[in-house]
Amino acid sequence: METTTLENATIDAAIESAHSSINAANALEICCALFVPMFALLVGHRINRFIDSRPHTSLGIKIIDFTGPLLSSTLAIVLSLAALKGFAAFEMKVFVMPFVLKLSVAWFAIQLVYLMSSRQSAGWLIACFVIPITLLHLFNLWDITIELLSGLTLKLGSVELNAYLILKGITAIVVLQSLAGFLVRLTDSRLSRLRHMRASNRTLIVKIFQILLYFIIFIVGMQMLGINLTALSVFGGALGVGLGFGLQKIASNFISGIILLFEKSIEPSDMIELADGTTGFVRQTFARYTLMETQEGREILIPNEEFISQRVISWTHSDTFARGEIRVTISYDSDPELARTLMLDAANTHPKRSKARAPLCVLNAFADSGIEILLYFWVADVTDGRMEPKSDIMFTILKSFKEHGITIPYPQREMRILQPLAAAPTKGTGA
Repeated sequence: METTTLENATIDAAIESAHSSINAANALEICCALFVPMFALLVGHRINRFIDSRPHTSLGIKIIDFTGPLLSSTLAIVLSLAALKGFAAFEMKVFVMPFVLKLSVAWFAIQLVYLMSSRQSAGWLIACFVIPITLLHLFNLWDITIELLSGLTLKLGSVELNAYLILKGITAIVVLQSLAGFLVRLTDSRLSRLRHMRASNRTLIVKIFQILLYFIIFIVGMQMLGINLTALSVFGGALGVGLGFGLQKIASNFISGIILLFEKSIEPSDMIELADGTTGFVRQTFARYTLMETQEGREILIPNEEFISQRVISWTHSDTFARGEIRVTISYDSDPELARTLMLDAANTHPKRSKARAPLCVLNAFADSGIEILLYFWVADVTDGRMEPKSDIMFTILKSFKEHGITIPYPQREMRILQPLAAAPTKGTGA
């Protein structure tokens, strides 16, 4: 009897000791679960404050500043994994830390989506993909959901799809497209800071990078849907027929845009004149069209094919010089040498003249009403305009001619009466 009582007391003591150990372990795990996110938030906030106070000159500081929103969530994931490893080393059962790890991963995913996208697109991605997937994982419904979706099948010829594959492919395409757009914008912003790189080279690199990314997205999407790429041979043939008929202009404009970027014949900020006389500045070259802003402030979308198949005048292709022309007719009684000197002085004193190219004034013709003199002058930068310098020089010439007595004649015509008119019969006289 005494032995049985002793054994029961030993068992009760062991159970009580186990309960106390479990309670201590649970208390330690709860403390650790509370410590991990708070410590991650504090450290991430301190690092971001420190980075903001430092000059952004080195590449390391720029990278840390760019990935600053991910620091807290990344640190929370690392600390959660370290805590789980520590609990496993001491063979302690955990209940809360896996939940904290999943929340940290969801936190990282949400911050990553915000970093990649704008606010509106990030909100849609979080609402449609990140939050549902996170909730299914937290409540251990992920495997059940996959099994249910895999049972909903759709057969298209030899290709068999199910709802899970379709949703997985759509999710991958949307996420990869957002990532591709983010990488394209990042590449464009980084290349725009390289002042030694021409704008056409930057646009060409960005376009090639964008095409490559979207091609990879297409291949990944097809593979995730389980579609064999050899099954797209029929689609490729149909696409070729479409290019031959309905999509011919689109393909021509696209290829013309690539040729323009390679040749660097049309670049942003160039001043061009089309065959119909429209003059403006090239603002940006896209895959299908080129955006041109006219001097009236209108924006014209010009298909790239027109720059290849038609004649286009570029005022700034090799330099920014432009020549103006003024024709003046003076009377035969005026001094043409003095007129020539005054016209050259008017061109040489204009502030927008080209100092590298001197004006030229020549006697052009002996016209019916007077002597025609032709003045050629050069402006240094055609993008500043040609009409204003021409108008200023003409005003100066007119003022100088009046001061020096040089007259600009009116058109003169002589009328000779070769035969007198017959006298009209007087009133009151008759035969």
